[in-house]
Amino acid sequence: MSVTETFLIANRLEEIPLLAEKIDTFAALHDIEPAKIFQVNLVIDELLTNVISYGYPQHGDHQIEITLALQEEQLEITIVDDGQAFNPIEQAPEVNLDASVEERRVGGLGIYFMHNMMDAMAYRREDGCNKLQLTKKL
Repeated sequence: MSVTETFLIANRLEEIPLLAEKIDTFAALHDIEPAKIFQVNLVIDELLTNVISYGYPQHGDHQIEITLALQEEQLEITIVDDGQAFNPIEQAPEVNLDASVEERRVGGLGIYFMHNMMDAMAYRREDGCNKLQLTKKL
């Protein structure tokens, strides 16, 4: 079985919870385990918060495309945005989880979640867009 669904959101933080609801609905329709989709939503929330907060220094209205492709026993998530070039796999700051909250640098936690909750990641810059592909084994 192969099912694909694409969602478009505006580059506004208030769009993220609405997207999470749509992803939850997709998961329920296709019997994806709630714990797995919780991880997917957490990673997407963190990544989109960073894209929206830092990827558009000139602001303006932009769209971000999120595609879910369910194939066999895995979920492929593709996030495409036309923000500033940024490879979260290679350019993210290191996270020191042993440091106290006061001592930790801001940022990087979403990337930490991505590395620990996803099974595969790939990034490319193409046609002026960031394209991040994540794979979650189900």
